[in-house]
Order: sequence, then C-alpha cells, then structure tokens
Amino acid sequence: MVGLFLCVALLTSVTSVGAQNKFSLSSTNDQFLKPIFTPHDTPPPAFIPPPVTTIPTPTPIPRIPIVPIVPQLHTNNLPPVNPMDLTRQLIVEGEHTPGPVSALQGIKEVSDFPQADRCKEGTDMLLVRSTNESSFSKTTSYSVDFKSGEIVASLRRPSRLGFVTFALGKIALSADSDVMIKESAGVFRIVNFDGRGEKVKIKLADSVGPDQDAKVIALAPGYELVVGDHVLKRSDIRVADGCARRHFKLLENGKIAVCEISTQSVLTSSAVIYGLKHTEVDKERRILGDMSKMAAVLNYVNGADGFAIESPGHLATK
Repeated sequence: MVGLFLCVALLTSVTSVGAQNKFSLSSTNDQFLKPIFTPHDTPPPAFIPPPVTTIPTPTPIPRIPIVPIVPQLHTNNLPPVNPMDLTRQLIVEGEHTPGPVSALQGIKEVSDFPQADRCKEGTDMLLVRSTNESSFSKTTSYSVDFKSGEIVASLRRPSRLGFVTFALGKIALSADSDVMIKESAGVFRIVNFDGRGEKVKIKLADSVGPDQDAKVIALAPGYELVVGDHVLKRSDIRVADGCARRHFKLLENGKIAVCEISTQSVLTSSAVIYGLKHTEVDKERRILGDMSKMAAVLNYVNGADGFAIESPGHLATK
C-alpha cells in the first residue's frame, strides 16, 4: 500500500515538471538563439591551422665529364732523352786537356819562401810518422831533417809553420797541411794530401833548378812532385809502389817532374798510413780522417778516370 502511494507521487511530480518546461519553451521563442555566454566571459581562441612543412627537393650534383686519354703512339724508335743524368760521373774541364797541361795545374812558381825565424820552439809542433826503415832527425819542435825512407809530416793548428829539409831542397808547411816524403835511389817524391792554396811550398836546391837557380814551387793537393839529382827516367817517374797516377810532365832540365796522384790509393798502399789506421792517439786519427775527406773531395771534383797503377813487370821493359 505504501509502495503504491510512492509511485503515484513520483508520477505526479514528473508531469508537473514537464508542464512547466512546455510553458517556458512556448513563452520564450528566442531562448536557443541567444549566445550561451555573457559579454564578461573570455571568447574561445580562434582556430589556427597547423603549419605545412615542405620537404626540399635535393639539388642534383653536376657530373664532370671524364675525357678518355688516348695513348700517343711513337712513330720513331729513338730512346727518350733525359734532361739530367745523375748516374754519370762528373767530368771537369781538366779532363779534356792534354796530360802534360793538366799536370802543370798542380804546381805554381812563387817568389817568397817563409823563414824559420817566424817559428817558435814549443809552440809550432810538427808531427812526423815514419816506417822502421826511415832515417830522419827532429832538429826542433817545428823542423825535421829527412834522409831516406818514407815519412808523413803534419802541421795542425795552433801551429803556424813547419819545415822538412832533404838533400835537394826544403819544404815549408803552413797550418792544416799534410805531406808525404819518400826517397829511393837519390829520387825524392813529395805528395801533398790536403794543403790547399800555397800551404805547401818547396824550395829546390841551386843544383836542381834550371840554369842553376833556386826555385820555389807551391804544390797543390792531389799532386806529386818528383825531384832527382840526375835526369829522371821513366822508371823514376812511373814507380811501381801501388799508387795510381796520371798526367805526367817532365820539367825543364829533366830533374823535376810533376804528376797527378790518387791520394785515395796512397792511403791504401802506404805503410805509414797503415800505422795511422791502427793508432790509438786521437790527434793522429783526426789527421787520417782529414786526409780521407780530402781524397773523397778530389775524386769527386777531378774524377777518377785515367789513373793507372804501374806494375814492376811493365816498368822492367822500359
């Protein structure tokens, strides 16, 4: 009974609400045409379309045309010419001149010969190395009296001047010069290893010079001066001692001769040089090093063509 009463009451309320709504809709015709917001409210934001992203079109890379290289065919059989050939040996002007003329390039006549009073005992030191068979005497610290055999005389700074006296003259050495003196059967041979310019001067005795006049000669490095007390023979000049020589010249009275000698061959054939190679003295080893360097320079500048080593059998037939 109570439940029936509640259902009737509920239906009555719904009917009354629907009547009110029907009345309000009929009384206000413009209700749904009015805006649903008041002038004091914030208007909604305007619609902005999203940006359109354009993908760039890649620029084509231009291709460089490749031109084919057509090999050129040689119509002749001539070999290619190189502008410079570094494998060929250097040839200097001296090798195009005759032998006697080239030999004369190693000597020069000078007017002055240094005096011994310019030397000082104990300050100027002349170093001398020899073989066991050599005969010489050291007269002062700067002078040597040579008799026979084979010696090497060297003068190094701070020494300024040194002298070697022999039977047919006298040799004056300036600083930084090395010479070899050999004697055999009255013939003296003087070899200048590295004394450049006029560092090696030789004053010949009056009996040797032409017209019995004393002569002073400056000997260049890489040359040998031969001096005898008689007219020199071929065997006196072209001696078979294992040294290579070329360009011989016999001077005026026949007692003097000059030739170009390979100092490198002297370093390998001399008994005195052999002793220097096995020494423990630093000063003597430096002397040997300087002579070896100059020998290499002379071979490069003057060339090594034309040098010959005389054999004993070849000289016996002359």
